[in-house]
Amino acid sequence: MSRCIEDLAAAERLIVQEGGWEVDASRFVIVETDFGHGLNALVAWRHWLHTQHNACLHYISCMPKFLRREDLVQHPDFADLTSSLLNVWPLSMPGFHHLVIVEGRIELTLLLGDPAQLFNELLCCGDAQLEALLRPHRVDVWRVYEPISPALRQCIALLSNDAGASNLRKRNTPWAAQLPQQCPRKKAMVLGAGLAGCFTAQALSKRGWEVLLLDKGPGLASGASGNPQTILYPMLSAHHSPLTDFMLMAYEYAHHYYQRLLKTQPIGELRGILQVAYNEKEMRAQRALDDLLKACPTLGERVNPERASALAGLPISSEALYLPMSGWLDTPALCQKLGGRLDTVFNYPVDELHYENGQWILGEHRADVLVLANGYEASAFAQTQHLPLSPVGGQLTRMSGNESSGALQIPLCGDGHILPQRDHQHLVGATYHPGEIAEARNSQDDALNKSRFAAVNASAQMLDSWQGTRAATPDYFPLVGPAPNIEAFQQRFATLASDRKRWIAAPGEYYPGLYICAGFGSRGLTSIPLCADWLAGQINQEMGYLPRRFVQALSPARFLVKEMGKGEA
Repeated sequence: MSRCIEDLAAAERLIVQEGGWEVDASRFVIVETDFGHGLNALVAWRHWLHTQHNACLHYISCMPKFLRREDLVQHPDFADLTSSLLNVWPLSMPGFHHLVIVEGRIELTLLLGDPAQLFNELLCCGDAQLEALLRPHRVDVWRVYEPISPALRQCIALLSNDAGASNLRKRNTPWAAQLPQQCPRKKAMVLGAGLAGCFTAQALSKRGWEVLLLDKGPGLASGASGNPQTILYPMLSAHHSPLTDFMLMAYEYAHHYYQRLLKTQPIGELRGILQVAYNEKEMRAQRALDDLLKACPTLGERVNPERASALAGLPISSEALYLPMSGWLDTPALCQKLGGRLDTVFNYPVDELHYENGQWILGEHRADVLVLANGYEASAFAQTQHLPLSPVGGQLTRMSGNESSGALQIPLCGDGHILPQRDHQHLVGATYHPGEIAEARNSQDDALNKSRFAAVNASAQMLDSWQGTRAATPDYFPLVGPAPNIEAFQQRFATLASDRKRWIAAPGEYYPGLYICAGFGSRGLTSIPLCADWLAGQINQEMGYLPRRFVQALSPARFLVKEMGKGEA
């Protein structure tokens, strides 16, 4: 134990005292209980970059109170690292923030808030025996700064798999966790070559996995990810909920990911978007965000018609919400960037999943791990037919532009959206048809989209349309995680029907090596990057960085648990 060090000489002595870092894997994990002003982290990162060249440092630190950018330690020895950190400085929102620094050589998970509560969220269940069994990666180095509370000390012991660790007073049944699976061949197949599949395949590939990307279509992004201008959009609410908190974490991660990408790949723009208050209900919803925007001013601001018009480049007659971190990306180009160098097989429909001798088999292809990232069709197999994925058809209409509409600078969102001119054309949409599969051009959808564009250019001509079918879930969370074996899962956790909070000392029952990454609805560009990276990390048996409540909220098994809970008296 030591006090939080805030002078350079003492911080460097701490590195020496910790000794050489024995790195025998592709990742190394350091966890500290207080980020302070960042000096200890900067010293550790500099040492890592100078001594380790083939591994990633995952640095987890708690920030009890939000540190303003200007209060971060400024020292000439760390100018480059400080600049890299400031480029991804988190939103001032309580909870988890996962940040990528120095081109992925360092990953920082910042926990903003009460240390005991947040470190508790990194536990699988709070049971000492099961924690050691279910956690595939241990913490390599701890930095614990006094003073710490008894509750935090207990969490540290459990996260360290300490033989003397005691159980938490309140344990959580680890139904969303599975026993770690050994995959020495590190070979995976990903079914679905849209955004979810390409992000997941790329995340596994960068971890050293041999990945085969398969799709029934003729190429990358041939399905719902074929939209040439997709909007990066958060989900904001005046009230905290697991969904809005998760979407903010995902939005922040996605923004920084695309920000790095766009420096070398001009496939979109992150110049912000305007959410127009197009009716009284929307206006009330935006005004209810005042406290959120005051607490987190970098997230966005409400603007009057004059300010909205200046931002848009066109006259706007109502109030609006300006979100400067948003924008649009060309998703087919993004998929090409992610999956263009991977092994791919196209025009390859898959009707059944077979498992034999520890491998999943799709025709002549086989691998230890299979990820279903094929949208609403992820529930089309015997192993997954219980998953509540539903299709949502939609259509964009391409409209002709002119000198007036060409002045539009950023996307306008409201009852639909209008994209800035590209190649003298605008995309307008999108329509929304729950339960339907978009297979052909819909003239009524074209008419609706044309009416949306009338305020920008009433004389514009319809040029063509694009159709796609998204995948949705009843609770709006995507499905990300291992695929449950429904019969075995229901049998193991049957007693949850009478008491959903009952302690059951067992992990979930899941098919070995079978995972889901689907159901992202209309915000896939926002939530897929975080979900795909976290899932690849779980498959690779890394230390996780999502809080337990998000892991459970994303789990494909959550609907089985909810269904059991309906039996409570």
